[in-house]
Amino acid sequence: MVLIRFGIGISSALLTVGVHAQNVKLQPSPSSVPVVTQAAQRGAPVTKVAFLANVEKEFSAMDANKDKKLSKPEIEKFRRAALERQRVARSINLFNRLDADKNGYLSREEFSHLAAPIPAINVQPLMTRADANRDQQLSEEEYRASATGDFDRLDINKDGILSAAETTGVKSPAGNR
Repeated sequence: MVLIRFGIGISSALLTVGVHAQNVKLQPSPSSVPVVTQAAQRGAPVTKVAFLANVEKEFSAMDANKDKKLSKPEIEKFRRAALERQRVARSINLFNRLDADKNGYLSREEFSHLAAPIPAINVQPLMTRADANRDQQLSEEEYRASATGDFDRLDINKDGILSAAETTGVKSPAGNR
């Protein structure tokens, strides 16, 4: 009796399933969760200065053509890439949980559907909320003003620090809301 083992490989950031003759080491890509969100999830307080530094870093990462404005396609591309990284990481984690004998392969008994589709990207709520001059682009000032408003709204006790309790379930400024 021949046991056919199924391995998983990563190709062009997409998970593909195939038969492999050797072990495959799977590692998730670096986290796409903002440092501020990570700190809040650990229960560490987040100052407004740290929050705004993260906003500027995120804006810069989204501004692909470095024109200090975010277009819908730039925001969509950024979100799509972040969602893809999250999907791959979830799939790798699922694979690792399903690989009961930890041999780097999924047997027929261990095999199941591994990858979830990326949800549709809708940047219109962000554009509606943040695009003050309605030119269908976000300037750095518009993006920062929107994010500052978000910080102020989340800072329930108005102490200039976001606590874990205040940020529970909060997505990044460019996240789907």
